[in-house]
Amino acid sequence: MQFATHQSTGPNENYYGLRATMDVYGHELKPGQLSGGALWVSHFGDDGKLSSYNAVSAGWHVSNYGV
Repeated sequence: MQFATHQSTGPNENYYGLRATMDVYGHELKPGQLSGGALWVSHFGDDGKLSSYNAVSAGWHVSNYGV
């Protein structure tokens, strides 16, 4: 597995956009294998409470179970 993360903590670190590219090609999965990729953007409100949590996610999943 590979992961990349970025975290901003300062009050002046504002982000107003996101761009990502995820490519899918050449999947030759053997029975029982899976592959996937995803992008998550999340934010805890200024109070840090779980009720202030917001998130957006997008991705894909390929599996070869039951084939």
